[in-house]
Amino acid sequence: MSRSAKIGIGVVVAIFVVALVYSTLQLGQVTVEVCMEFNGRANCGTAAAPSEEEAVRTATDNACGTIS
Repeated sequence: MSRSAKIGIGVVVAIFVVALVYSTLQLGQVTVEVCMEFNGRANCGTAAAPSEEEAVRTATDNACGTIS
C-alpha cells in the first residue's frame, strides 16, 4: 500500500471519529426530569434530547414505563 493511500485512509478515519464525537455531543442539548404518579406509585425519569419537547416525551415514557 502506498504512502498516499495510508494517509488517505487515516484522514477518512479521523473525519469519521470527529463526526461521531460531534454528533454524540449534540444529542443532549436539553435535559429534563419528569416525575409521574399513578395508583399510589411514583417514579421519575430523566432524558436528554436536542429539543425540550423530545426530552419531555422521552422522560415521561421512562417514568411511566416502570409504574404502568
